[in-house]
Amino acid sequence: MCVNDGWVIFQNSELLSGNLCKTTMGNGSKTGLFYSLIRDNSTDVAAACMLRLSKFSARWISNYGMSIGISDVTPFSELVQAKKELIDIGYARCEEMIEEYNRGEIALKAGCNAEQTLESCLNGELSTIREKAGELLQKKLPKHNAPYIMAVCGSKGSPINLCQMIACVG
Repeated sequence: MCVNDGWVIFQNSELLSGNLCKTTMGNGSKTGLFYSLIRDNSTDVAAACMLRLSKFSARWISNYGMSIGISDVTPFSELVQAKKELIDIGYARCEEMIEEYNRGEIALKAGCNAEQTLESCLNGELSTIREKAGELLQKKLPKHNAPYIMAVCGSKGSPINLCQMIACVG
């Protein structure tokens, strides 16, 4: 058994371990559950499984619900401090790039003029800040956080959206 539910394990039609996400179920690859059902059984078996799963999912959501509250997107204190440090360092780098541009010393990228090079460098630096904040967020966010669950399982959003909601905007 994997502590982080890294493997899907069924025994006697009971899910013992794992996460049934978009990748596991079948996102068009040959490693998904539905492809395996079609390959090993038939399309009728795979269709029956899809029907049962859709009914189960609808019933579960109607009984338990899935909502996002303000507490789900409120950044925790460790993230706020780390974000402040990342932003301070990143903005200092951006200021340096702008100064190089103003002095006319910016190293041009292939096929770009000075303004385009500056814009590309600034966007790259800001993306790096967002990615680092997102990495910290994903390490520290509790597994029961609703936006985290939706991003990881593939039902809605992505890790970038998660980072933007909590680490950048929140």
